[in-house]
Amino acid sequence: MLSRKHLLLLLIMVNYDLTSGAVTLEVDVNSNTHPISSYIYGTSFMNDVEFAKEIKLSVDRFGGNAATRYNWKIDATNRASDWFFENLPEDNKYPEKLPDGSTTDLFVEKDKSIGARTMLTISLIGWVPKNRYCIVRTCLCSF
Repeated sequence: MLSRKHLLLLLIMVNYDLTSGAVTLEVDVNSNTHPISSYIYGTSFMNDVEFAKEIKLSVDRFGGNAATRYNWKIDATNRASDWFFENLPEDNKYPEKLPDGSTTDLFVEKDKSIGARTMLTISLIGWVPKNRYCIVRTCLCSF
């Protein structure tokens, strides 16, 4: 096992070695090329429909930490922190109709209307909110 002194010395040597040499990059614009896939560039949680149409948005991502713990059946997510977890329902006009009309349903419908593909995070961790109850900053903590 490396001691702290040895580890620090190793990191200094690696950093010195990486910064000591010059790097040259050449691009041959006449080489055999192909178009860049339209799936390479996109946004996350695009809400400005007019702007999305203007830039011809190709991919819109529903993902990130909150999406990892999103429960599409009840339209609620969990905001994790280092000391507690808090279940938060998404704003939904008709929660009695869930899972129809969930945030993800509306997200996909919006993307279809602007001609974008959706990249959607599906929770596989097994820990998602089991309820959507939240009364004025008194949200239940549950899985």
